[in-house]
Formats: sequence, structure tokens, C-alpha cells
Amino acid sequence: MASFLLIVGVLGFVGFFIQLIFRLFKRQAVKSTLYGMIGAFIVLIAGGFLLSPDEDSTAKSNTASSETIVSAQSSEKKKASDEKAKQEKLAQEQAIKDKEEKEQAEKKAAQEKRETVLAEKENTKKQINATLLSTEYSGTQTIDVNNGEPVFTETDLSTTNGSWETYGDLDALNRPTDAEALLNLAMQPKEKREPLTFDPTGWHNKKLKNGYLYNRSHLIGFQLSGENNNPKNLITGTRQLNSPEMLRFESDINYYLEQNPDAFVRYSVFPIFKDNELVARGVHLQAQSIGSDAIKFNVYIHNIQDGVTINYSDGTSQVSQAAQPVQEQAQTNTVNNTVNNNSQEVVTQPAEAGTMVYVTPTGERYHSHPHGNGSFSQTTLDNATAQGLTPCQVCY
Repeated sequence: MASFLLIVGVLGFVGFFIQLIFRLFKRQAVKSTLYGMIGAFIVLIAGGFLLSPDEDSTAKSNTASSETIVSAQSSEKKKASDEKAKQEKLAQEQAIKDKEEKEQAEKKAAQEKRETVLAEKENTKKQINATLLSTEYSGTQTIDVNNGEPVFTETDLSTTNGSWETYGDLDALNRPTDAEALLNLAMQPKEKREPLTFDPTGWHNKKLKNGYLYNRSHLIGFQLSGENNNPKNLITGTRQLNSPEMLRFESDINYYLEQNPDAFVRYSVFPIFKDNELVARGVHLQAQSIGSDAIKFNVYIHNIQDGVTINYSDGTSQVSQAAQPVQEQAQTNTVNNTVNNNSQEVVTQPAEAGTMVYVTPTGERYHSHPHGNGSFSQTTLDNATAQGLTPCQVCY
């Protein structure tokens, strides 16, 4: 409305002004024209007044404009902040996802590496088994493998996880398969060993002249690990296999650890079975002290007993006359003398009279073979009895 009055006033004023000039030029009456111009001028002023806002309105308008601007700026800032937070959240989620993918990739690579190492180890084991099975006993019970050099990998010799021991599962014939350990002094038992009660495969024991044919042989000796009646750690082993052959290697490790309480020894033992036989043909032992060569060996021990022919398929055996117990020898001699028509009374001298036995410096008994702890020395039975020593209840 104010704009309309302003326009009308301007047009009226201009019109009357032109009319005034024209009438003055013609020398006509100008009174009515002046009144018209005044009216037009009033309309012009009124329109301008209405069109121009007052200070309060201007202030309010300016305030409203400022608030609108501030509100718009705040909205933009909030929008920018929300967008930034959204981007940061997406970045964090992506970082977590990238980390998880990296960890999964590392785990997969580590697993593949472990599987490769295990496959290579299993392949090596099979090759060694095949080689050892083809090695016939020729008078030497313990022989070096790989010139005595153990074949442990860098991973095998790691001490990152401290001492440990693992035993392979029994196979389809209930035969032990493998025993692995990183030994140290802390693993050794504090309690006394309980009697063994588990019978491993092929257990057909019998008494010989100097003890029994078979021992329940630990793959990893009790004195090193504390494992006793563990079927995964026991095989049917000859007395000669168990002691002195395996015992001397175990005693070396035991002595080393006692002298070096913080030391570790990597130890690996697995029995060598042929096809489906129940008694192992031998045992493969490897050991390496960590950070030194104080303990270092790789050997194969034949599971044989002098004077005995073993049927490895089931553990039965044939014992020669020389290896038979004294009582059976006497009976055999009597029968032979009778067959030979010897009419004189047969007087059989005890076979043990000249037998060699084992004793310790502080012991009260004599032994048919070294076993347990202690430094054994060999002597005759006559000397042992002369010293007042009595038979070991375990050996005899």
C-alpha cells in the first residue's frame, strides 16, 4: 500500500508540476494547480513515510536477520560436525576391519607355516623310520643317526613358552607314537615314583638269568618329566634297551639340568614299529641343550636282549640256555645229563657265582643292571656278597 501511494504521489506531483509550467507559460490561473501539487506532495510524503520502517522495526528486522544468519551458521556447523563424526566413525570401523583382516591373515600364514613345518617333520620322520627299520642289529645296540647331529628346527628349539611336554595319540593298534618335550629342572618330579601297572602292547614278560626280559619303558623317563602310568609314554622294551642304553642318555640330561637349573633341553623320542608289530624294533632319541652343545645326540637303540629271540609281532620270545634263570638251567642240565646216561649225581653250581652285578658307592644292595639315580660301577657277585650287599628287590 505504501509503495502504491508513493507511486501515485510521484506521478501526481510530476503531472501537476508540468501543468503548472504550462499554465504559467500561457499566463493562466495556477491556483488549482498548486493545490493539486500540494496534495500530490502530501501523498508522496505519506507513501514515503509508510514505506520507511521505524527504528524499532528496523532493529527487530536486523535482529531477526542476525538470528536467521546465526541459526543458519549453527546449522551448518552442526551439519559439518555430524559429517566429521560420521567420517571418523567410518574411519575407525575401517581401521578395526583392516586390523582384523591383518590378524586373520597373520593367523592363516602362521597356521600354514605350522602345517608346512609339521608336514616336513612328518615326512622327515617317515624317512628316518624307513632308514632305521632297514638297519639290522649287528652287535652294536646303539648307533648314531645323521652322524649324531639332531635335526631340530629353529621353532623346535624356541623357549618362548617355557618348558612343555606332549605325547602323540595311540595309533589304531594302541601303540605309542611320539613323545616331545622342552625339559628343564622344574619339570622333574618331587614325589616318589609309584609302581607301573599299565601293560603296553606285546607285553609277554618272562624271567631271565639276570632279571626280567621286558621293562615298561618310558619314552621320556620319569626322572625327567614325572610321567609314569601314561599309556602314551610306555612301550614294551627289553631290559637292555631301558637300562643301561636309554638310562645313560637320560642320566646325562638329568645331570646337566641339575647343574644348570635355568637351562632347557629339547628332547624327542619315538618308537620304531614295523608294519603291525606290537613290539618296537627300536627307539629313536634326539636331544639338544638350548644355547650350548653340552647335550647333543641323535641315536637309534635296537630293542634287543642278549640271548633272547623276540617275536616282535606279539612279544613272545625264545630264551637261550645261557640266558635262562638258574633253576631252569639246572633242570635243563639234569635232563641233558640223564639223556647222556650219566649215572653220577649231578651237582649244579649256581650260575650267578661269576655273574657281574652293579653297585653304587653308598648303596646297600647289588643290581642286575643300572637303574634310577646314582653312579653305578660293575663288580662280581662274589665281591658284592662279600661286602654284605643284598639283592635289589626290583632286579631280582
